[in-house]
Amino acid sequence: MKKSVTTIQSTKNKLTKSETYIIEKIKQSKRFAGWTLYEKPHLNSMRPDFILAHPQKGILLIEVRDWSLEAPDYLSNSQVKGATDNYYTDNPVKQITSYKNLILKYELDSFLEAVESYGKQAFDMMTPIVYFHHASRADALNFVGEVDPSTCLIWTKKDLDELTNDQSKRDDDRFPSSLFIDRSKFTRGPEKSLQHLVANLSELLHPSTETRHYKRRLTLTPEQYRLVPVQKGVFVGGVVLLGLVKQLSLQQKQLMRLRVVNVC
Repeated sequence: MKKSVTTIQSTKNKLTKSETYIIEKIKQSKRFAGWTLYEKPHLNSMRPDFILAHPQKGILLIEVRDWSLEAPDYLSNSQVKGATDNYYTDNPVKQITSYKNLILKYELDSFLEAVESYGKQAFDMMTPIVYFHHASRADALNFVGEVDPSTCLIWTKKDLDELTNDQSKRDDDRFPSSLFIDRSKFTRGPEKSLQHLVANLSELLHPSTETRHYKRRLTLTPEQYRLVPVQKGVFVGGVVLLGLVKQLSLQQKQLMRLRVVNVC
């Protein structure tokens, strides 16, 4: 029998009713057996509500919205009242897709190796999702505008209830395909790109004592910077070395891997 979902709490902050609901549904569903659920993870300045990871299937980023998209909470100028009674106009799809790009490009070193093997397809290892707990699907889609399901998925409470039913069927317009497969194509071959990405994410969210002690920002010298091939369409930045760098040769090996293809 497959093990149930593993939950890792990253904060002691109180969860909203919507966040508690989605956690309980995920825990109770066999669909998420073997996945690891990170509650309120911190990735530098990024704070997605949840991250789900499975080394054989993929990674899910979930942003939860308690908004009601009906009057009087939803105004004609597209402002919507949040849980704190403040009004917002920000599109959560832009936020969660931005998180995805920033996490992959600048936080997970192993993603760079995946890009070398799979090109733009490497971005498919992570799926962003926006969950509207109080809105209908029609209202949620109307609020976020036209969103390609391959870019970001939109969930409502009804969608979540259907997904977590053991009899749910694959629907790529609403549900991540990674929940309906035994093994991702990104796990194959000697590269094992997905396994390395999930392990990299786990270490980032729960670094070892040694890693926390030695993690530091690296400032490149002119000599070191020349080691990085700079080409059109390539951005070099967000350099973080994990571990104490003692030799220039080790720096060179790291720097040659720190090339980020500027692809959205």
